[in-house]
Amino acid sequence: MLDDRGIEGVRVLVGLHAMARKRAASTLEQACEIACGHGAYRLRALRELIRRGGPRKDQFEFMDSHPIIRTLGEYTEAARRAIDRDGRSSASPAMEPCAGTST
Repeated sequence: MLDDRGIEGVRVLVGLHAMARKRAASTLEQACEIACGHGAYRLRALRELIRRGGPRKDQFEFMDSHPIIRTLGEYTEAARRAIDRDGRSSASPAMEPCAGTST
């Protein structure tokens, strides 16, 4: 918090200390965790989070791989094959003339 707000952040810390004397540690800890996750380093945000109450939202972990999602290497190879198809590295299928038309 001091990195974000500098010396002005000391006042926030003093206010947080005063809140700690009036609130349950678990309530304050939960509000601080949520606020920190959002980069909200103001007492107003903490007071609002405490007032609203409620459980914190779960944070989901992303999977490194999944059976139905191809790897980046597979997509790279598919793109390379599409570009190099029939030895034409600069022509894209969308730019080729349609069958039966002349250019």
